[in-house]
Amino acid sequence: MAFERFFTLDKMKQEHILRIALEEFADHSFNLASINRISKRAGLSAGALYYYFSNKEDLFNSVLDFVLGSLYDLNLNVEDLLLKEGYWKGIEKLVFKRFSNGVENPILLAFIQRVMQSSDPTEKEGQDKIRKSFLKIFEYGYERQEIRQDLPKSFLFEIHYSLVIQVNQWMMTHLDEKVISGDMDNLKELCEKAVGMIQRAMTSERD
Repeated sequence: MAFERFFTLDKMKQEHILRIALEEFADHSFNLASINRISKRAGLSAGALYYYFSNKEDLFNSVLDFVLGSLYDLNLNVEDLLLKEGYWKGIEKLVFKRFSNGVENPILLAFIQRVMQSSDPTEKEGQDKIRKSFLKIFEYGYERQEIRQDLPKSFLFEIHYSLVIQVNQWMMTHLDEKVISGDMDNLKELCEKAVGMIQRAMTSERD
């Protein structure tokens, strides 16, 4: 977590620093990312980032939180959405929101994709954070029997998570294709079909 003094900065200044750091972490692994490059590009003196962040890991985690917050609405109560829309329809809305935001700002998804494929220990901790966000949504559906109950819960989550990751990776690597970037209606339809595919795998035949 950034030092409190970072949050006393003007919001635009905060976002400027985080976006510069995001570009660095999207292009380079945690180990190869440079605090000096980030400071210089952000218009700060060498090492000045340590005034706002305790170390590079702290900055990376702040960037991860910034990216996840940019892909979703931080003010959105996910459980309220799933309750209001229904579990699978709510997930459709979440997926569409994530990728429509990603279409508008592709570096967000580029960062997530690189982190999810990384073997760096710090970035693996980031993977765990992303995984836990999916687990929370999965458990919400499982507890309400929106997800099949005839297989071990841990097994079902691994299947669910693998499908989500594969859909995410395909979407992230095809954002420039007309079917995705050319028309939000096309993107919405694609998200609905992708979630429908996952739904069919995660619900029992009798459902």
